[in-house]
Amino acid sequence: FFFSSRRRHTRSLCDWSSDVCSSDLEAGAAELYDYSLLGDDPLKALVLSLGLSISPMSGSAVLWEGSLLSHLDDVESHLGLTARRELEEFDRRAVDALGPREFFEADLLQNEALRQLPGSFTLSLDRVTHPAARRYLQTLIHSDLAAEPGQTSIPYGLHNYLMNRPEYLRLYSIVGGNERLIDALVSRLDAEVRVSHRVQSILANPKGDYTLGLEACHPEGTVTHLSADFDLVILALPNPLLTSLDFEGAELRQAIERHQCHHAHPAHYLRITLLFDRPFWRSVLRESYCMLDQFGGCCLYDESLRNPGIE
Repeated sequence: FFFSSRRRHTRSLCDWSSDVCSSDLEAGAAELYDYSLLGDDPLKALVLSLGLSISPMSGSAVLWEGSLLSHLDDVESHLGLTARRELEEFDRRAVDALGPREFFEADLLQNEALRQLPGSFTLSLDRVTHPAARRYLQTLIHSDLAAEPGQTSIPYGLHNYLMNRPEYLRLYSIVGGNERLIDALVSRLDAEVRVSHRVQSILANPKGDYTLGLEACHPEGTVTHLSADFDLVILALPNPLLTSLDFEGAELRQAIERHQCHHAHPAHYLRITLLFDRPFWRSVLRESYCMLDQFGGCCLYDESLRNPGIE
């Protein structure tokens, strides 16, 4: 099992001693989003063009106080008819407010949606008066929301609710692990790829290029310090980790400080990975994931389904 909030970029090898096991565990993007039913999906097109096999992912259930609620009949049995009706009404309002086209173009229509639906997502949830129904909704979307309802907007909250509907969004993973996408891209690059090299400093030179201070870590444990010049530098780091680099030069340093200030919206995810001898849960949970009513709502993944035919 893999507990995590969704969305998130690499894979790591979890290698225990040989007398125990050696297993690949996804430690980055839990799944990829399939928008192809609504419009152009460049990422999926890239994955398929590289000859990678994909595996559809699904998860319609909420693990609620020890019971798996997979559909509205289950909800009614455990939460009551009133809760079911309030959830159905919330769903109707969400669909009316954000159709599939608006969902697909959410980034382009963001400002317009914010004007039409002002206020925090708490305002939408406040219309659900049944306590259990409201808690069910918060459990269902908390992992995707990656924030508390009062900390985000109504359009963003509805977007993360509606992504559970297959006519809005479908999910998939790459067979063998999502890192295979990175491997496939690297294999096609006509470039020098340096692994085990850590950038320590970036200097903006007067002539417009950059000098990187590097730390090369060798298998035998030694470390070599070197520098290299580049015409273009692309940083792919979470905002807080930018502080681990030394940006040399007042202009560059001030630009990075402005960037960090603008994107100062920290979030943290708890990940717990558990390895079992056999998938004993398959008689109950047959889908790729479900939502779990712990930590205010989190996502419970069956990682073994990423590799069909392997138990």
